[in-house]
Amino acid sequence: MEDTVLTYWMSFGVGLAWLYAVGHGFSRHSIESRVLLVALFISIGLIQLCWCLVLAEEIDRFSWVLYLHQPALFLIGPCLHVYSKVVGGQPLGRRILWLHMIPALVVVGFSLAQWLYRSPFEPVTLSSLSVAVSAGLGATYVGMVLWRLLQIDNPKGYIRAEIMVLVFLLLIGGGVAVSALLGGLLASRLFFQVYLSLVTLVMVLSYLLGVKYPELVHYIAEASESQKIKKYENSTLDNVDVEGCVEQLERLMQEEHLYQDDSLSLASLAMQLGLSAHQLSELLNERQQVSFSGYLKSLRIEAAKRRLLLDVDEPILTIGLAVGFSSSSAFYSAFRELEGCPPGRFRKQQVTPV
Repeated sequence: MEDTVLTYWMSFGVGLAWLYAVGHGFSRHSIESRVLLVALFISIGLIQLCWCLVLAEEIDRFSWVLYLHQPALFLIGPCLHVYSKVVGGQPLGRRILWLHMIPALVVVGFSLAQWLYRSPFEPVTLSSLSVAVSAGLGATYVGMVLWRLLQIDNPKGYIRAEIMVLVFLLLIGGGVAVSALLGGLLASRLFFQVYLSLVTLVMVLSYLLGVKYPELVHYIAEASESQKIKKYENSTLDNVDVEGCVEQLERLMQEEHLYQDDSLSLASLAMQLGLSAHQLSELLNERQQVSFSGYLKSLRIEAAKRRLLLDVDEPILTIGLAVGFSSSSAFYSAFRELEGCPPGRFRKQQVTPV
């Protein structure tokens, strides 16, 4: 009975990873974010599937899964790290991106050679060295993301929750690396059961965090922006026409309604203004006392309020998506945060005041 429950739980983890991949593939985030998240969750799903097959002693029947899972091992850490940079508004050149992907590309070639020259008479087995190195690399990348969050002064509840998830993930990666180095644990059923159960638990916790804080990545980016501004020793705006930039920013938002673009990022907006991401971040934080994500949020909510009252028959979800929010949960969360009530109640109170 216990094995059956664990099997269902681990199988649920495989399906959940690929469901995440499909969902993020059709999301309204930027193309870079979507590609990174799809690659991340496909990789997690492949690893879980491979290790479930090893646990069930069926990997020889599906040996191709093992050869696909090897490069996937080396993709998780880089994808998570680069994604955290992208949502933080830090532009990454192609050269830097490819640099992070070198380990996975090397393993792709190695796996292809293994597949072409494999012996049909030898059993398929996991490589202890590959598992140890990839888990250690992944833990290092998770540690880098965690370190950035730990630099935030007085973190709010959602950031502390994300920190706890990352610490949990770091411990899993470190534990897998040590276990793989010990060698014998890769032959233990208990090792695979514990690992696969914990990974599924991390994904469920991440989902619950996303439900409670639908704009979590934007909140973290907002906190990171404010923290970076505090660390500037010298202003980055000394040789910048600040007033001209502010006027151009207002024109882009008020006349061209650029805030309606749900993929708008700090880096892409800065490029339109002829500034660096750090310069735009400083301009908003120091001159207008607002972070980039807070600035966008307020513009979108103000636009939503106008539409809620102009056309009382327009669906609330349509309005939220039209003003730039990527989902209904993100819209409702932001509206409650700024107005103290959900958009439906706001419309009712304004149209038929008590």
